[in-house]
Amino acid sequence: MIRLIAITILIISSFHATLAAAEKVCSTDTTKLHKYAGVYPKEQFLLDLIATRSVMEAKSRAYNSVPTEIRIYDEGILVTYDWHEADEIVEECIVIEIDHVRLGERKERYTRPGLGTSPYFDALFSGCFIDEAKEEWCFNSGGIGVGNAWHKAQLILDLSELPLENSVAIDDSEELWFFRPLQNGGWHVFKGSWLTSEKPPVDWNRPWRTLTPSP
Repeated sequence: MIRLIAITILIISSFHATLAAAEKVCSTDTTKLHKYAGVYPKEQFLLDLIATRSVMEAKSRAYNSVPTEIRIYDEGILVTYDWHEADEIVEECIVIEIDHVRLGERKERYTRPGLGTSPYFDALFSGCFIDEAKEEWCFNSGGIGVGNAWHKAQLILDLSELPLENSVAIDDSEELWFFRPLQNGGWHVFKGSWLTSEKPPVDWNRPWRTLTPSP
């Protein structure tokens, strides 16, 4: 019984310590901003992205005017709405909790710690796959290895000029690769371009590659 009480007191003490750990950092606190610099995705969007494996599906949930991302720089706090409009510098404060961040008095949670520059790519793509030609595709932070070639990649979240599918821009070219999730955990891969391009539209009935999870 004594041991049980001691453990209970320890848990309660830890809980109060967690509550007291919240820190308020305002856009003018440049020293503190440097400490917390990073990308803070909206927690629910990141969970939806992982669950649906689809940018379109995750974005179809109602986010209204809620910022979808917070970026903290030495110079200030930037928020993004749906990744279509430009980032907006805000004169607000953020509340740093143990496991999440909040913007001002808003209730929405943003992931903590702040993630790297490709948190959405990393959440959606990971591990290695084999295509029908027995070539291996491996996804790592911000890039795709196909055979012996390495392609720097970025997940495009602004779908306004894209076919409504998951899309990854390869290098700085005009060519885009589109990934459609399969029930076996793999992907159909299509080649295409922006809607404003004069290139033919993507034929969704003819995947360029089919990726199967590596055994």
